[in-house]
Amino acid sequence: MTGKAYAKAAENANALLALVVGLVLLMGLMWGQACQRAYLDGQAHGIATSKAEAEAQAYDRGYAAAVYEYQEGGAPWAR
Repeated sequence: MTGKAYAKAAENANALLALVVGLVLLMGLMWGQACQRAYLDGQAHGIATSKAEAEAQAYDRGYAAAVYEYQEGGAPWAR
């Protein structure tokens, strides 16, 4: 092989290497975006679940307080 053939092969190898590196970086960025989206979706789900649970507990506390007032005879709304 001549020097020109080696130079052309090296040029092609460098171009292919640059393409592969670019694709790997792009895949890494896409993977990072997917992980961040999954994390944020999980955070939103956790916040919504916690809020619903807190509302249910508040309702239960209010109901228990109303039952206690009624049983003690001090509930003005029960008269």
